[in-house]
Amino acid sequence: MRTSLLALGCALCLFAGPAQAAVTSSVVYQGALIRDGELVPDGTYALHFELYTSETDGTKVAEVDQASVAVTQGEFSADLGALFAGTSGELFLAISVKGPTDASFEPLPRIRVSAVPFARTAAFADEAGSVDWSNVQNAPVPLQGVPGPQGVQGPVGADGTSSTATAEAAGANCANGGVKVVDAQGTHYVCNGATGPAGVSVSGASEAPGNNCTWGGTRFDAASGTFYVCSGAPGPDGVDGLNGVVSTAAEPAGANCGTGGTKLQAGLDTNRNGTLDAGEVDAALTRYVCNGAQGPQGIQGPTGATGAVGPVGATGPAGPTGATGATGATGGIGPMGPQGPIGPAGPTGANGATGATGATGATGPQGPAGPTGATGATGPQGPAGSSGGLTLKDANGQVLGTILTLGAQMGVNINGTPTSSFVVMTSAGYLVGINYDGTLAPGQIYFTGTGCAGAAYLNSGNSANNYPASYKAKFVLKKFATYSQVQGKLLVIDPSTVNANGAAQDGCLLLSSMENFASGCADTTNVTNGWSGHAGCGWKLTEVTRTSIGLPATITPPLSYP
Repeated sequence: MRTSLLALGCALCLFAGPAQAAVTSSVVYQGALIRDGELVPDGTYALHFELYTSETDGTKVAEVDQASVAVTQGEFSADLGALFAGTSGELFLAISVKGPTDASFEPLPRIRVSAVPFARTAAFADEAGSVDWSNVQNAPVPLQGVPGPQGVQGPVGADGTSSTATAEAAGANCANGGVKVVDAQGTHYVCNGATGPAGVSVSGASEAPGNNCTWGGTRFDAASGTFYVCSGAPGPDGVDGLNGVVSTAAEPAGANCGTGGTKLQAGLDTNRNGTLDAGEVDAALTRYVCNGAQGPQGIQGPTGATGAVGPVGATGPAGPTGATGATGATGGIGPMGPQGPIGPAGPTGANGATGATGATGATGPQGPAGPTGATGATGPQGPAGSSGGLTLKDANGQVLGTILTLGAQMGVNINGTPTSSFVVMTSAGYLVGINYDGTLAPGQIYFTGTGCAGAAYLNSGNSANNYPASYKAKFVLKKFATYSQVQGKLLVIDPSTVNANGAAQDGCLLLSSMENFASGCADTTNVTNGWSGHAGCGWKLTEVTRTSIGLPATITPPLSYP
């Protein structure tokens, strides 16, 4: 339960009349309880009140339990006289609330108490009693009398008539000036009252621990005398709270998970041994993280790139020897010369007489090399080189991308289940988060329209407070993708916002709704910097398809990597 406290009228009201010689010890605190912007239901609530010396941490001065406080139309009233007894100085009131159906108390932000409602002298009460409270709006409760019961709802009034209002200068109509109102009934004047008498001067200063205040406090000097508002004695330290512990176990396929998964159990570590024992399990906190169903077969991937050209083949064999040339005509017999080289064999003549055998001639020179043979066929494509990182695939072997971050918790799904994700770079160079169950990781997204419609902006984390005086731009690379669970769309940085350096700058503007990890879509109604709505800063997004950024159309879990 998320509860906020709204103080009504006088936050601390002292019951003391102007004629009393001493201040009584009754202090009534009135307030209203609001949960998620609505008044809480009527009923009996338990309230725990504490006083501290500072807004955060500090020393506890006193505490009081109100076990049965009636709450009607969100309003309650509690007597805290015992809480402030013996206290003084500047303190901070802490309130914890436990509703009729709540399991434990929920603490609310502390409230500063400027001056404790008890005075140490009767003169302080006499000062308050001397004031005429009859014409003072929201006067303290004891000066107005005991509040009466809630009246019944009156009938709806008739439609009003148009009227105009202008400033009226001091004169015959208004001695001290005021407002002139003209409507269908005529002209009316709302006049300023006369200047009131000067107030009583009171000065205050810190009082060190000593005879006047054992634990220190504040000294007040007025025309009627001096009095002290003292700090209370330090309270004892509280008991240490219990830690929460969690355990996980495999969950077989069945009623809880149709395809199996993981069972998460949680509870308080009552025996403080750091382990969730059987008797410590809170059944209301048990959750299941289930495996997704087997998806359809993915489409055939594109043909791989052509491999590199293979090495040059070996030199082919020598070509055949050319044909022998024709034999020339026989010349006349000349003188016997020196022995020459043996010439080529001539055609076979008629068988003559067998002559003497001549000497064997020398071997002739080697003929020229034959032409180069034809180039051999291209060899098979070699294996693909390493990409430099782990490759993430789905159950069908489809490549999702290169893993950059493993096991990062990206948030909580709309159903309240925590998500752990991979951050991968796709084949198209986009950064995208993919959950372990194969879904895309969501982002916190702002929208210009209600109901998470209109232009979408990814939250940059930049503050819109005091915009644009203290605004400092933030940038993101253009190839960054996120997912909208509410719209069911894949979104990337709008290319029209990308500068020459390949990055997009965020901007701050008026927004109407916001998508969170766990709560889904919520319209914004708070006011920031005077805008009638919620101001936020982010990078503008545009919708794309999965295949356009290098992802398959469907992702089938479980995911794996080598």
